[in-house]
Amino acid sequence: MKNLSSGGAAIVFERPVTTGEVVTVSFFLTEDGIEDPDRPPFECAASVRWSKPRGALGFEAGLQFLSPSSDQRELLKEFLKRAD
Repeated sequence: MKNLSSGGAAIVFERPVTTGEVVTVSFFLTEDGIEDPDRPPFECAASVRWSKPRGALGFEAGLQFLSPSSDQRELLKEFLKRAD
């Protein structure tokens, strides 16, 4: 993951993705690289807003989260607040 906000993220993929494609993302919100075993992963459908090749590293894409649950929104909000 390159960056994260309440509305989406830039993520590196191994395969090409196309603008408008809907993908499911699932990731752990870590602190200092450590997962909290009591915190579930953030999982949500997301729409690809842009995509570009990154050479040998795969493809980078900007994603917009689509209708995360209220629990997922709260999880992300709390994480981003601690990260500031």
